[in-house]
Amino acid sequence: MAWLKLKVSDLLSFIFLFLLIFDLKIFGSVGSAVLVFFGCFIYILANPKIIIEKSKRVISAFDYFLIAYLFLILFVLLRLMFSGGDDISYLLTMIKSTSILLAMFSYLLVFYDDNILEKIVNVFFVNGIFCLFFGTFYEYKPLITVFQYGEEVFGLIGDSEYRTAFLAGSGYFGISSLYSVAFAIALYVTSNKPTILNFIKILVIAIAGVLAGRVALVCYFLCIAFFSIRKMSLIYLLGGLFFFCIGYYLLNNVDYFYNANAWIMEMFGGKIEESNSIMDLKTMFFIPETTTLLLGDGKYGGMDTYYGGTDVGYMRNLLFGGAFYMFLVVIVSFLLVYKVKSNFIILVIFFIALFLHFKAVFLINNPGFFGLFGLVVFYFYNKKKYFMETR
Repeated sequence: MAWLKLKVSDLLSFIFLFLLIFDLKIFGSVGSAVLVFFGCFIYILANPKIIIEKSKRVISAFDYFLIAYLFLILFVLLRLMFSGGDDISYLLTMIKSTSILLAMFSYLLVFYDDNILEKIVNVFFVNGIFCLFFGTFYEYKPLITVFQYGEEVFGLIGDSEYRTAFLAGSGYFGISSLYSVAFAIALYVTSNKPTILNFIKILVIAIAGVLAGRVALVCYFLCIAFFSIRKMSLIYLLGGLFFFCIGYYLLNNVDYFYNANAWIMEMFGGKIEESNSIMDLKTMFFIPETTTLLLGDGKYGGMDTYYGGTDVGYMRNLLFGGAFYMFLVVIVSFLLVYKVKSNFIILVIFFIALFLHFKAVFLINNPGFFGLFGLVVFYFYNKKKYFMETR
């Protein structure tokens, strides 16, 4: 019975983690992270004594961040009040982010264990399998599109079915950015436990991330470079080259990947600066009027149209609350990882987060940002705390 209870607990932990990170659409704008929060909250109410001790450590890991995050929310409310509240889209986005943050805390209190990094790799691996299946046999995609926000965008280069073939609330950059971070985590896990199964997982994660968005490929190169320098070993570069060759072979020799191949290779077909994505980015960076630069306009835009015609994360923060708010978002994000800032893998994924924010909104307001980063940060904080207590 104890064995069965443990297996059920592991299964629930996996399912709740999947629902937390990928935030599947349940109804309207309500995502599966809300279900995680209420499910864990019920358990917490039933077991208050067990949770109290855990909550002390969770609060200790994020105390600086929580204070700064409350200030961030206050700034958002004041900025909207001064702008007349004509555009509340950013407030709705903050409510969404806050609900996922609360779900992440509740998950830590109920399900956290020292295998959390392996579990994170597993959920991304499983969703990578979903991507490969539903992207290849796209006639079955209606089974998962009911859990996705918005509508599929057509007319893009390659029109790849794989970009929205994930069992997740978002696709495209929203999911590709998370896979970029997951690759760094998988690389860390595999470097500590180099098994055949882990190599298969990291290969599937790498392929799925690139199929969702080309920005992931750049992040992979950055991860491999950082690990090679940190470990003073060429094994990561050689391994990266090996996986790149496998991916290149699959794209050019498997018929199912034909459209994805046209889209990915467009990035390298000519000069890098002539890539459609690079050319789009060039038009999205601009210096606004002085008043906007200092105070912002209190506008953000919804899913279909972005205020100012830019989807660059830093620009959208600036247009909403000015330069101060843009830097505030970065500072609050840094305080999330502050307690473990000296950890190598934390620095790598935080650098990747800063890079991704150049492409589109990632810091704070990406649905998976808190769910993924919070769990990783707490793992290393808990590990550091245990080491200090047992010295």
